[in-house]
Order: sequence, then C-alpha cells, then structure tokens
Amino acid sequence: MSGTAAVGAPVVGANVSVTCTSGAKLTSQPTSSSGLWQVVLSDQTFPCAAQLSGGTVNGVTNTLQLHSVALNKGTLNITPITDLVVTNASQAANPSAWYAAIASAGFTTVNAASLNSALNLLVTEFTCAP
Repeated sequence: MSGTAAVGAPVVGANVSVTCTSGAKLTSQPTSSSGLWQVVLSDQTFPCAAQLSGGTVNGVTNTLQLHSVALNKGTLNITPITDLVVTNASQAANPSAWYAAIASAGFTTVNAASLNSALNLLVTEFTCAP
C-alpha cells in the first residue's frame, strides 16, 4: 500500500501508521521529499486506516495528524480532504481518537456506504452555486 501525503505541498519526513481490520499494525519509513510513503501488506485484512503525523511542510513543522481509509488495495493518499471524509464517515469529533480506537473496536462505523456518504456531503458543501 502506498500513496502521497500532502497539504497543498508534500509532507516530508512524516510517519504513517496503518491499522487494518486484522493483522499487525504497520509503520512506513518517513515520507519522501515528494510526500511518498509505502508499507508492505502481509497478513492484513481490509479495510485499513492510515494516520500521518510529524514531518515538515515547506520546511515548517507539521502539527496536523491526517487520516485516510482504504477499502481494498491501491493508492491511499493522505490529505486534509481525506481527513474530512474520515471524520464524517466515522462520525468522530476527533479522527485521531477514532484511529486509536479501531485497534480494539474495529471499523464499526466506516464502510463503503459511510465513506460514499461522507464524500458526497463534502462534494455538496464544496460545490459553488452559479
């Protein structure tokens, strides 16, 4: 599993942790100068959630923790938009607390339907009326 971590510019040197429905928790090497990260899945079962922390953006310390969710294999980018989708889909006031809880509680609120609903909500909110 791999992707890009960005907030308008790449998040460099950040840590990405990945927790899946089952299997060991994974941690990537620090994100590259272009924000790329990667973990190798072995015994993990989808869905999986990722949390980014630390690093820098344009040389300034990144203080945000950002999240994303994958329902199956593929690219998993981590951005403020993916964090908004996770926040809405999980119905969590604090997505970092939700991420910490999935290790014990699992993915009780985040699934294809809740992710699609959250994405549609954001598209509606960001669509400008003519």
